[in-house]
Amino acid sequence: MIYQVELTVVFSAPLDVDQLDELTDQVLDKLYELENVIDPDLGGSMTSRVFTFSFGVEEATLAAAQDHAHSALRTAVHATGGFTPGWTGDGWSERSMTTAPREPIPA
Repeated sequence: MIYQVELTVVFSAPLDVDQLDELTDQVLDKLYELENVIDPDLGGSMTSRVFTFSFGVEEATLAAAQDHAHSALRTAVHATGGFTPGWTGDGWSERSMTTAPREPIPA
């Protein structure tokens, strides 16, 4: 089953708006490159530094989809040179996650 996942994260490293914009774009680009990540998208606020990455993952269970989503986002962040130790500190920290079965798109 394909699950739609939204991961909301906060970025706390001291970057200016242009650097942060470039970094979040790079993370989104890395998500596009990962296998089994479907239609990644990004929304958020440069001012508040809160961003929501949304994408689909195909897994057998909700728990597996959540694990897959965490791994995918962390992999994308790490691929840009970022770090996520415990998702806290001077880097990315997870704020929330929602997961739901994805409705088929009508033809």
